[in-house]
Amino acid sequence: MGKKGTLGLFFLMLVTCTVNVPGADRENEEQHRITVIVPSRAETVYWQEINDSMCLAAEENQVDLSVLYTENNDSYIAMDLNDAVEIAALTETEAIILPYSKADETTDQLLLQAKAAGIKVVLIDCDSSDELRDAYIGIDNEAAGYALGCYVLKNLGEDQKALLTISEISEAKPNIKERVDGLRRAFQEFPQRLQISMVMSDTELGQSIERENYIKTMDDLGALVAISERGTITGAQLLAQLKLEDKVSLYGFDQTEETMQLLEDGKLKALIGQKHRQMGSKSVETALELIEGKDISADRGSIDYDLVCTGEGK
Repeated sequence: MGKKGTLGLFFLMLVTCTVNVPGADRENEEQHRITVIVPSRAETVYWQEINDSMCLAAEENQVDLSVLYTENNDSYIAMDLNDAVEIAALTETEAIILPYSKADETTDQLLLQAKAAGIKVVLIDCDSSDELRDAYIGIDNEAAGYALGCYVLKNLGEDQKALLTISEISEAKPNIKERVDGLRRAFQEFPQRLQISMVMSDTELGQSIERENYIKTMDDLGALVAISERGTITGAQLLAQLKLEDKVSLYGFDQTEETMQLLEDGKLKALIGQKHRQMGSKSVETALELIEGKDISADRGSIDYDLVCTGEGK
């Protein structure tokens, strides 16, 4: 299929969240236009809540918000990040909001072109260099990793170690790298008590087998650390499969229905949860402030995160 035909299919993925507010004067007021690019992951609470809060913020601020979904499961309408950025720039949008985690050199060029054209760029979830964006909205991942690492170290037995397994793909993501850096800093005085092992497989099954092998070789393992929602869930499944739930404590990231249920069931000792809805609403509000030429307090807008422990309520 040619580029023109592909773009035609892509526009089918654009969803508009505009809501006309009763009583609002539309004759003399033109709505600002913002385009959001987010993964289409219906099973992921994280992106659901970010998306919902963006649409709500658009309604409250009377913004014309359009959403371009990437990584769709239906291959015939799949869109990658770069296609989405290119399309957004063609829609005469005034601002683009997107995560940087799937970005590459082409993405960087497209973002620079968008900025040169006067389009404001707001990154969410993970950050990049300030030349590529006007603002970043997300948690301080390094600080969050440090907070979790300190809690893990505090609860480790004297002769126990913590294990973190990570893939090359995950480690390349800026937000994941910052979380790992924070964990390392927490164990700075006791580096031998934190083992960080790389899993090389590019499939979930292969990575699970590698993690299982690492766990089996550590007789002094007292904690398994995960730095993503998926890693937290699969970590719980792995400990249950190996019948190590009573011996090895699990620590994780990302507050969702699934991870909170693990916490409530006592299968997870502590969890770092970022405020998903706060991220979504603040990104839209920040984009609007940039469009209107207002001074923002900082180009890195940190949102809150919680360290929730077993026994605490939702």
